[in-house]
Amino acid sequence: MQARIFVVDDQSALRNALVKRLSQRQHRVRPFQSGDELLAAVEQDLPDLILLDLKMPGIE
Repeated sequence: MQARIFVVDDQSALRNALVKRLSQRQHRVRPFQSGDELLAAVEQDLPDLILLDLKMPGIE
């Protein structure tokens, strides 16, 4: 099953690693580096799963 997954993390190395790994498993993955970016995206499209860093600058 191909899932739509949003990955939110301010640390680019971790975010990129998660995106790479999930994409290899044929999931559709969208990366975000901030909570603000995520909020704007979910207003237009709801994913099946959100992987979210809890401690980030700005909105947590």
